[in-house]
Amino acid sequence: MDERDSAWERSDPRFRVFVFEGPGNATTVVDIVDATIEDALESARALSKADELLWSLALVDDDSRGSRGLVWLSGMDYNDRPVTASE
Repeated sequence: MDERDSAWERSDPRFRVFVFEGPGNATTVVDIVDATIEDALESARALSKADELLWSLALVDDDSRGSRGLVWLSGMDYNDRPVTASE
């Protein structure tokens, strides 16, 4: 692998934590900025009441058109029906 194959880098990640509660899938969503991945994971665990509730973690980014999107780091949007084995 050539470590120089990337065209850009960022040092200001925005993480998004989703916490799913109850049978109606009420969802709490929190953005975490100016934080490390360790901070984001700690926030996910705290918001989910020490993993009592189902949670997901995503990296938020904007594409070249300015459209906001998510890169799932852990889990997925559990309101969506899984379509792959990994989901």
